[in-house]
Amino acid sequence: MHTIKKLLGLSLLITLLPFSAFSEPDLRVGFSGPLTGPAAAWGIDVKNVLIFANEKLAQGRYKFVIEDDKCDPKEAVTIAHKFAGPEKLRYVFLVAGTVTLAAAPVYGRANMLVMAPIVTPRAISNLGDYLFRTTPGDGVAAGVLAEKIAAKYRSVAVLTEQSEYSTGFLEDFAGAAKRKGLAISNEDYLQSETDFRSRLLRLASKQPEAMFVNANTERAFALILKQARDLKIKLPIFGAYIPGSAAFLKLAGNDAEGIIFPDYPDARVLLNAEGQALYKEFVAQYGKLQSFEYAFPAVLEAFRAFDAAVRDGADPKGYLHSREFNGTMGKFSFDQHGDVIGIQPALKIIRGGQPGLLELTQGG
Repeated sequence: MHTIKKLLGLSLLITLLPFSAFSEPDLRVGFSGPLTGPAAAWGIDVKNVLIFANEKLAQGRYKFVIEDDKCDPKEAVTIAHKFAGPEKLRYVFLVAGTVTLAAAPVYGRANMLVMAPIVTPRAISNLGDYLFRTTPGDGVAAGVLAEKIAAKYRSVAVLTEQSEYSTGFLEDFAGAAKRKGLAISNEDYLQSETDFRSRLLRLASKQPEAMFVNANTERAFALILKQARDLKIKLPIFGAYIPGSAAFLKLAGNDAEGIIFPDYPDARVLLNAEGQALYKEFVAQYGKLQSFEYAFPAVLEAFRAFDAAVRDGADPKGYLHSREFNGTMGKFSFDQHGDVIGIQPALKIIRGGQPGLLELTQGG
């Protein structure tokens, strides 16, 4: 009789428990991003937008397992093995291109869904059908930049960091420049370097008409600018993405004035009414973004799409590949490589210490 009562009690408990207690997938989500070091502004922004999106769009449904990869590929691979192994996670958000290129194979072997909202290197497209991003690849931005420089100048000096992101961007830029008849002189520098004067002088000796600083961090870009000014190198300066970040503008000060660079539309321009309200609420809670404003819609909509795919349940990857989404930044979808369709870069310029729109583009 006692055993029967226990079984009846257990049966009643199962009946009273919500169905979701048995049907919900594992709602823990990995986050691997730079929270310290030179690229910390980008990692902190993505983390904060994710936490905000989880609360506002998913009512706190997910628990994030947060790790600081310091934008170090080796550290990122270690974290990937931890997430795929002992943690047994099924989903992860990544921040940096170099980290994604290094760690994606680990996640791929574990069949984990990878969301990399602001990752841009072209090589990301070849990492499998489990990885998705809501920022277009560097090939688009590099083409826009090359076209802009070639419209006015015949030659450009390029200073490129030896990192996966910067060397990949150079490859895209060089291809586009060749098609436009723009001559390139390039100098590579190590990620650990802080003295760029000899490299700058070598580039200046070739008498270029413009300079493209192909850096991977705000700190390196700002140092290059200062040393170029100290050497009296007076060339029009171009960049990519980084000049629009608040962290860079704080470091560079007046040296940033006049820089032209491809970026993505600001949140205040891109977002619809719902997005504008969410963005205002985010800034009130977390402060202004320190990387670039596009990080807000890129991460918010990546999370929205991810949440819809997880809640669908059957095949999150298939769901993401087959749907068109209509969120706070308009309609977009993912192609067979997980690359976003429907977003184009803009050209911006630094004026009065702030990034402003120079012109909208149709891609390169």
